[in-house]
Amino acid sequence: MGMRMKDGSDRSDRDHAHPRDAGGVAPGKRTLTGSATAVQRSSGSEPNATGMSGRSMSEIIPLSSDVPFADSIIGAEMVQRSQTAPADEADVQALAAHGTSGASTSLPFVDQIQRSFGAHDVSEVKAHTDGAAAEGARGMGATAFASGDRVAFADAPDLHTAAHEAAHVVQQRQGVSLKGGVGQAGDPYEQHADAVADAVVAGRSAEALLDQAPGSGSSRQAVQRFGSREHKDMGDIGSGEAIYGNQGMGLTHGDLVMLRGDYFEEDVLRRLWDRPSMMPGRMVGTQDELIYAIHHARSGRDDRFLAGGMWQHYRFSSNVKSAVVERYNRLATMNQDHFVEPKGTVGAKIDGMPVLSAPGRYRDAHERALMGAYRAGIAGASPDPAFITEAMGQHFLTDAFASGHITTPRGQLSEYWNKRYPRFGQQFVEKLVTDLSRHMADHADMLAGAVVTAEQLEGPVRKMILEKMASKPPPTLGELLSLITHDYDNVAGVNVVNDLGWRWNAVGDGEFHKFQGNGDASERQHSDVIIAAIAAGCDEIRLAYSMGQNHRATPLDTGQLFDQIRQQVPSPAKPSEKYAAEQYMPRPDPKAYDAAIQATAGSLEELWRTPVKKGGPTYGQLISKSATSGTLGSEMEAMIADMPAKIDPIKEGGTIGEMISSVPVVKYGGHGWIYPQRAFRETILNRLRNPEDGLQFMLELTSGE
Repeated sequence: MGMRMKDGSDRSDRDHAHPRDAGGVAPGKRTLTGSATAVQRSSGSEPNATGMSGRSMSEIIPLSSDVPFADSIIGAEMVQRSQTAPADEADVQALAAHGTSGASTSLPFVDQIQRSFGAHDVSEVKAHTDGAAAEGARGMGATAFASGDRVAFADAPDLHTAAHEAAHVVQQRQGVSLKGGVGQAGDPYEQHADAVADAVVAGRSAEALLDQAPGSGSSRQAVQRFGSREHKDMGDIGSGEAIYGNQGMGLTHGDLVMLRGDYFEEDVLRRLWDRPSMMPGRMVGTQDELIYAIHHARSGRDDRFLAGGMWQHYRFSSNVKSAVVERYNRLATMNQDHFVEPKGTVGAKIDGMPVLSAPGRYRDAHERALMGAYRAGIAGASPDPAFITEAMGQHFLTDAFASGHITTPRGQLSEYWNKRYPRFGQQFVEKLVTDLSRHMADHADMLAGAVVTAEQLEGPVRKMILEKMASKPPPTLGELLSLITHDYDNVAGVNVVNDLGWRWNAVGDGEFHKFQGNGDASERQHSDVIIAAIAAGCDEIRLAYSMGQNHRATPLDTGQLFDQIRQQVPSPAKPSEKYAAEQYMPRPDPKAYDAAIQATAGSLEELWRTPVKKGGPTYGQLISKSATSGTLGSEMEAMIADMPAKIDPIKEGGTIGEMISSVPVVKYGGHGWIYPQRAFRETILNRLRNPEDGLQFMLELTSGE
């Protein structure tokens, strides 16, 4: 449930930093990728319902006795071979080069695709539709292919085909690495690209699907966060593009704004920065984690990872990736202090600021930075350590401007509902296990006398679910409700005012460069206000440093320093009890803000029918909307895309899965099919998309509490 920004979405990637570095090619509608430039192509033959171009599943998934059933559901190593593809990888690479050698145009349907892709920018993807493109695609036996940031089509594409190829471009940015450099029909990347294209055609968001490319290990946690690009870009601009060095590694001001809080606690970030890696990209507990976090946050599209960049040759180990992603997911469940009033209006306050809130966290960091700068000025030392502290604190400063962070009572929702339903996470897992197993058993196509029961499937299904959730804390009801309320204000924005009397519409994820004014001369563009606040904070650090240089003989105590800083705030801020940046912070405008979030109810059923705000949609309606076209649905579609459409559960020897190998299921041999994707969609996702059925699902899930 993460806040994302165009070009700055979160994801966990594979071993190649960038497709041009990895060198591979990808034909679309069916995939090709690899070591020369990933190539993903679309098969010339019409795929069947499983996307396998008419081939049987036994050709795709080996049924050897050492392959557990659960591992197959999660995504066993596929043996995908395109029947019409050239046998030699060199042929594919040559055809790809030929197909993209001519003039290019913008990606067809780019505006419609970009709206669905969200943070994943495809505005600069180049499309080839000329004769050379047709020759290259048809030479591969494909209708289209993707190679790096270029796509080629044999004929004018429809929306689904264009979106499918655009998905391959995003996959390659994330480091697709397929054997031989060529994707094959029906592989996980093809299934994933089809799911993305389906979402685009249906008018749904595909952002979360793209965040979770097959095999990436990302499975991004649904949490409320400011977009990574927003943190970094505004931090860099507001600081004047400042860069700080430590142990041979430079980080920008915006890097620190982006990384602190979402990826690292302050002490952990400092400790890792102090430890250069002896094996770049492969050592946990070193600067490698910081570098990978930047790659993860920016989807590999930071210039430092591209050709000619200082990190272009980095290849990250699975241990480094896991360390970063697991910490990211853990911090996501502890992010109440990223919100302006996490306890709602009733929360305790210190100096007028809510305890453990975004404004409170910034105040603490800013005052530590001021004192550090002042002491550095007295000592004649560098002010950089103070600016580093300020940059990390400005993560919370920028969070305080996101509309969903201004109004969502994150802590109140979590405490109230998690106390009422403490076993929600465990019950959610068991509900998935029971419903998926029953559906797959009831809808199995079994041959030669085979029988499969829900009880036989439950062990492997539980293993599958727990493995997919291994890097995340268990889900909670409070987290789900925080997502819903956050997303509600994130989309429309919140009318706000600050201490300077400025009024504007504060927006959230991916919207920071949008101007939503009504002609009032006092209104400001949201991003401009944030950049001004960052600059004001940095100006006060410079002021503190200068004061230290001027007070070496008679240094000020802490209280005197802070008082003098607040009396000398840079214009347009005014002398007051607040620092300059704090005077820019928004709060709901009482002249325009209609209602507060309704955070409590007597029961889950009552809450389901309760409007989030007075006159607004109900929680049930918003959960249904999120499951249909929002974050919740996108993340569930991503989980579905990571499963095969169907699988043969019967192993050689007539047993189902290693975990229940003692249970005979077939008397005379033979095979059958169960359908994981269909089961998940029909028993979970489709129910949540209907408000009344979704309520029944939630009541079944929480029964007994």
